[in-house]
Amino acid sequence: MLSLTVRYLIPVTDGIKLEPSSIAWAGVRARVDREIGYWTSSSNKEMRGTLGLERVISARIDDPDTETNLLNEAGISTMFKSFGTGFLTWGNRSAAYPVNNSFDNFEQVQRTKDMIEISIHQSSLPFVDSDIRQPQIEALVGFTDDYLRVLKMRGAIVDGAAYFDPARNPASELSQGHIRIGYKFTPIFPMERITYEREVTGEYLLDLKSVNMGGI
Repeated sequence: MLSLTVRYLIPVTDGIKLEPSSIAWAGVRARVDREIGYWTSSSNKEMRGTLGLERVISARIDDPDTETNLLNEAGISTMFKSFGTGFLTWGNRSAAYPVNNSFDNFEQVQRTKDMIEISIHQSSLPFVDSDIRQPQIEALVGFTDDYLRVLKMRGAIVDGAAYFDPARNPASELSQGHIRIGYKFTPIFPMERITYEREVTGEYLLDLKSVNMGGI
């Protein structure tokens, strides 16, 4: 879910127009997909061409009570501007958060799941209606495993693997032409919160050394 309306310049008329922030977010998402990848968060990215907001909201990176962070806590993505940053997208979660707190709520995780699922499904066409034999099963597992390995090399996932589980493929299912190939992967998660834990210590005083001041 997105909040607020943004202002941007119309080059032809030099006028300023209000538009839903979803338009700007879609542009940022497309740019991130092209320049980095769908597995990367679209939050904390520059909103190019945005001149302002319909209503100013408070924003601080280290204050959970500012309006930007309170909106995020409610599952609403918004904009962030502080200390000369320009306008940035701000928010990683879907509208299901915080009622549903699973990691599927991260936009980039959901997009990664969708892209992998679509890619595997579309690539499986040559196997449809082929004979259920051991070589075909190994080929299905192999091509899925290879695809996940490529994604790992690209930095799209941490790692993944495909497998054939005999327990999930009883004779009653195989005899009906139904086969199940399992796969699992660990997606890339956004560094949404950073907590610094301070420790004041005197231990580094032991590193002090004597200094020769030239006879003084």
